Amino acid sequence: MNLVKPKQVPEGATILDVLSDSSYELEHIHSARNYSIYELAFSEKIEKDFPDKKTPLYIYGYSNKTGESERANYVLGSMGYGEINVIDGGLTAW
Repeated sequence: MNLVKPKQVPEGATILDVLSDSSYELEHIHSARNYSIYELAFSEKIEKDFPDKKTPLYIYGYSNKTGESERANYVLGSMGYGEINVIDGGLTAW
């Protein structure tokens, strides 16, 4: 897992919010797209929208304590994505 600080996320990066849809609706990073790790179709949606597995992805959950980003990192890694960056502190650090 590549852990990055919020200030290390480059402008225009692909940022994925892996929280639930309802959490995303309440609050999210402005440029983030929601791909809830809790949805059964998580993997299918990612593969459809990001067929190039070398695409750098920046993911976040609520915080380092809640586990969403770690779970998403594991799933994305098992799918063959190689450039996964977890935003340290998640939404609470942004």
